[in-house]
Amino acid sequence: MAMSGNPENIELTPLLRQTLLDWNTMVRHLASHPTSVLQLVSATPHYISYTDACGLGAGGVWCSGTKPLQTFLWQLEWPQDVRAALCTDKNPKGTLSINTLELAGAVIAFLILEYRL
Repeated sequence: MAMSGNPENIELTPLLRQTLLDWNTMVRHLASHPTSVLQLVSATPHYISYTDACGLGAGGVWCSGTKPLQTFLWQLEWPQDVRAALCTDKNPKGTLSINTLELAGAVIAFLILEYRL
């Protein structure tokens, strides 16, 4: 709410100050102790994907990992009703966030891979 200017100011209470200090500590620790992807994923992936989405559509690329796959690109344009529902500065009452479109793009990427296999 403060970012939208309502209220214009946020009181820096002792609790808020401590919360910000805690976040600062966590960010500094994570920056100095990076997590290897091998700590998150137990094996090399069979296929590797990069996706992105924006208000106009989504797209990405699939590449081989441990299994062979002919690298391919994909893209799609969102239907008009999806584009119209995106919450933006010009459309603050939109019902979809860019995060929703990013997630939809990731799900679509897996469906496309399934179709291609």
